[in-house]
Amino acid sequence: MRQAVESSPANADRTITLAKCYYEIGDHEASKTYLREAAVMIGDNAEKVEEIAKVCFDYDFLDEAEDILNKIYDTKERELKVFNQFGLMAREKGELEKSRTYYNAALQISPTSSVINYNCAILFVEMKEYPLAIAHLKRSLLHHPEFSPSQDLLDKLNAFMASNDAPDHSLLLKPIDIAQEHQQ
Repeated sequence: MRQAVESSPANADRTITLAKCYYEIGDHEASKTYLREAAVMIGDNAEKVEEIAKVCFDYDFLDEAEDILNKIYDTKERELKVFNQFGLMAREKGELEKSRTYYNAALQISPTSSVINYNCAILFVEMKEYPLAIAHLKRSLLHHPEFSPSQDLLDKLNAFMASNDAPDHSLLLKPIDIAQEHQQ
């Protein structure tokens, strides 16, 4: 396999594929090495950086995922963005408690973040912990009354709580990336 790879031109996609192959055969160190190489190859392409970080996260290479995400999140909010991204990825994988841990870490950094509180609310809806979801939505709106996703979800959640009906799928909304916080 190594010989075939060395004879073909290097590019990030091929290197990511190679990392996945090494992971599948149990050579996790080689997989990590190739994922780091791919991250160097793609430069500042945020979409590709997040793709590589997601592969790292899927393989439980959390240190590597954090290092790779730090490549594009070099501002003072870097840790907040990394914890939010990890929370999003853990939730996508169905690891709700792990997601909760990452969101709690993000809240330690920015307890008034509209996006983090909104994402926590979505997580708590999925976990059927509705009072906690409502508390996070209210915190979001207290500090950011213009943040419409929080108001929309709060309205739906209050209607659901008043109706005694089974929750419908409109409560299971998509979380928001921290980069969208100031766009709302």
